[in-house]
Amino acid sequence: MGEPLTLQTVPNGSLMNEYQLAPGVFGYAVEVDGSIYVPVITAENPGSGQVGAFLDRLPENVRIPNVLSRRLLGMLTRRGWRLTTEIDETGDSVAVDVFVHPKAPR
Repeated sequence: MGEPLTLQTVPNGSLMNEYQLAPGVFGYAVEVDGSIYVPVITAENPGSGQVGAFLDRLPENVRIPNVLSRRLLGMLTRRGWRLTTEIDETGDSVAVDVFVHPKAPR
């Protein structure tokens, strides 16, 4: 697995412009109260394994909200990520599904 990645983050509330998170992986990350949320993950070459390698190297404080891709859902589930619900207080205080790193404290 190697050393955990250091993710470049953008300020909360920034425009959602994607950038390279890791080799072959694009998206963006936002740091909020010590947690890093990665709401967009896109593979440069789907099926290449680069997203899986990216997930395997993420630090424990990473959270992935609102997963819509069945492929990504399967990848997270197989790796032991836990599905939780958080309240998004930045807007209408709605409940949001969030995957939490398997090594994150409960």
